[in-house]
Amino acid sequence: MVRRAFTIIATCLAMFALSASPAAAADAPFSGTWSGSFEVHHADGRVGHETAWLVLQQTGKAVVGTAGPRPDQQGPIREGVATGNRLTFVVDSTKGKVLKVALSRDSDRLSGEATGEIGEDKVRVVMDLEPANGATNAAADPLYQKILALDTDMFDAFNRCSDPAQLEKHASFFVKELEFYHDKGGASFTRDEYMKGVHDNVCGKFHRELDVATFRVWPVKDYGAISQGTHRFCHSPTTCEGVGQFTMIWREKDGQWVVTRAMSYDHRDEQVPAKGN
Repeated sequence: MVRRAFTIIATCLAMFALSASPAAAADAPFSGTWSGSFEVHHADGRVGHETAWLVLQQTGKAVVGTAGPRPDQQGPIREGVATGNRLTFVVDSTKGKVLKVALSRDSDRLSGEATGEIGEDKVRVVMDLEPANGATNAAADPLYQKILALDTDMFDAFNRCSDPAQLEKHASFFVKELEFYHDKGGASFTRDEYMKGVHDNVCGKFHRELDVATFRVWPVKDYGAISQGTHRFCHSPTTCEGVGQFTMIWREKDGQWVVTRAMSYDHRDEQVPAKGN
């Protein structure tokens, strides 16, 4: 559980290093890739140590990104806000638990703390990072970060769709004439058909988890983007029993992104621990 928390926080910090030039650093001081360490201080006096790798993209005051212990173990952040040299954001640590993170940039150092819970433990996480020399990572791409953030919001609502407001929020990510293809369930050709399936078969029954390491994004000229990856389906807080692949076609118009076609396929049984554990 501690490693999962490290994974999420570390990815977020990593993106700082990409702001290599003085001009870039002044305009977006939290953009780049950063590496360093975490110290997790537990209430009972235990202290855990872990490496950190974070990737961030700043636009104005908004910051998106990913975090993890290594470049191949990344998870998304949310509610990222930059004010001067101070950055705050929220990350999931373990299932149903969050850490609130506050970091400051001083020259080429990024440091601060996170407070919250990991599993049943209340913790304080001390962070210290610096630019990752020569770091290269697909996650540094602004389009990747945008679509990852949209995927995160879309399926956060999907996973909480027993709440009518969250069900409505999930629907807002799709066009009315949505085409949805499922290798086991067949095809549907309207958002209403798709949402009826979500209401009847998903809400209160299972949640979806993204394997961030498999997530890929490609631009589509004068249209939007294609996203693709692996996702898992978990019928309990501790275990995922199924896995599949997905592809989504995103359309952008006047800054608004919506999905016009979605495919979920190659579904198979595969039992693994849920990310919260």
